[in-house]
Amino acid sequence: MRIAFIYCILIILFTNCQSNEYSYADYDEYYREYYTEMYSTTVMGSVKLYKLEQEFMQILKKSTIELQKQINMIQIYLKYFKRPKCSNQNECKKYVAKPLNAFRLMRRIHQDWPQWLKLIKSGNEADYIKQLENEIVPKLPESHDMLEMLKNLHRVETTYGIRVHDYANGKMPKTQSNWTLTVRDCVTMGNYGYQIHDYQRAGMWYQYALNQRPEVNGESYKQMLGDPLDHARLKYAQTILIHEVHRNEPALAMQEIRDEVEQVLSEVDAKSINDLVNDRLHQSVTEFELNDNQTTVYNRYKHRWAHMSGCRGMFRQHTNLVCRYNFTTSPFLQLAPMKLEEISLDPYIVQYHDVLSDNEIEDLKREGIKGTMINGWTSLKSSNATENESRTIVARVAIMSPSLEIVQRINRRIIDMTGFNIEESKTIQLAAFSVGGFFMPHYDYLYDRLLDTDVLKKLGDRVASVIFYAGDVTEGGATNFPRNQLVVQPKKGSALFWYNKFDDGSPDPRSLHSICPVVVGSRWTITKWIHQDSQMFLQPCSLQPSSST
Repeated sequence: MRIAFIYCILIILFTNCQSNEYSYADYDEYYREYYTEMYSTTVMGSVKLYKLEQEFMQILKKSTIELQKQINMIQIYLKYFKRPKCSNQNECKKYVAKPLNAFRLMRRIHQDWPQWLKLIKSGNEADYIKQLENEIVPKLPESHDMLEMLKNLHRVETTYGIRVHDYANGKMPKTQSNWTLTVRDCVTMGNYGYQIHDYQRAGMWYQYALNQRPEVNGESYKQMLGDPLDHARLKYAQTILIHEVHRNEPALAMQEIRDEVEQVLSEVDAKSINDLVNDRLHQSVTEFELNDNQTTVYNRYKHRWAHMSGCRGMFRQHTNLVCRYNFTTSPFLQLAPMKLEEISLDPYIVQYHDVLSDNEIEDLKREGIKGTMINGWTSLKSSNATENESRTIVARVAIMSPSLEIVQRINRRIIDMTGFNIEESKTIQLAAFSVGGFFMPHYDYLYDRLLDTDVLKKLGDRVASVIFYAGDVTEGGATNFPRNQLVVQPKKGSALFWYNKFDDGSPDPRSLHSICPVVVGSRWTITKWIHQDSQMFLQPCSLQPSSST
């Protein structure tokens, strides 16, 4: 046990080594929090990042004329640097919709390009330098944008249980990408895992990076960008030692482990560290893995395992339900019935098909992008620091005005589908989820959380919910009902409808639902919450049998 603790002093010994640490310190300002569009939150944001890098590359090529001493180094980088050319917007969207492409793009611009900028700026006052400083640098992603990208990738990795080797080589649960992660990419993934105390994943990423072949033209890159493997070896040793101490003394808190290590700091030499790392590099990744219940990613969520099981496709298929036409909800449906698929009868969950046309979807997206789309967070800002630390951006959202003709058409369609009155609340919410976009299990009803708000006093609680799918998702993005073990895949033009409350107005806990992280592509949805007070004469209150609650 003493040896394990001695090994663990590496945690303290190397805490001053260079790493990429990210913080939410800049998120305090309201404007930045909600209105600053981040590259990492939408596919369109990644498209802008792609074009920004294209401008950077063009200027970097010009710099080779002026920088004779560094020209060989830059040419080597440009020769090695390969990515497909996007001739139009759709090709760019298709490229950045793949998570590894979006991540590599973000990491290069955030970490590598500033180093190249320093190189070509040294002793040079050419016009293209001024262009870089004035037009390109102000648009570079900041640390919080990089943080969101890393959180999104980590979320996809852990939710779907993707192995590091597969993830690094573009192998997702259902799709395969031709692009892979570089050693620098893998070390960055490991750094993030270490930063959030997910030492299991951090160690696996470091181990994978250290076992890879040297980069092509690696020595030239080291001169400019530094050697990522030096940092990886140190951090990998730390993850090994944390694991060893925790395995031998599971009752010890991490801080206790660190305190004990400080006491034996002087008892370790560098050779012992290198021997430990070299020994573990010859073991398979599976030998290093910790048990899933030791990961810290979802441990604060009560229904995390049901959420993850649903996203991984582990729920059984329900085959005893039917598809039919709905003629009865409104008089209009007698002339134009809607296609209805029964997802569940108790609780009542149905999916309407072909209720949005492609043109209507494009109109909605155009109006949403043209208007004000803001950052959609997992929760409201709280005075509690711990709660704020768990907040994250999940999508870009826009509240669509009922004055828009397309919104009026959708509202009429909702009335036909549900039979409810929505006269007092005609707005709808448009949302765009990029790679990693998700929402953990939650209820749409507000009930005891916001009973005193002006909105509820006027409209009542959310008795039902409707979600329109404004696009197909290549992989991921399903709507998950963990209590009922039901998963609904996004289908362009369809709409999902369910009740949040019983007829007596009490909450139905079976309405708990979540959104599985988007793996590839983007998830566009239109959400409508139907409030209770307007349904007074349409849905009379009746007592709910105790057996159903």
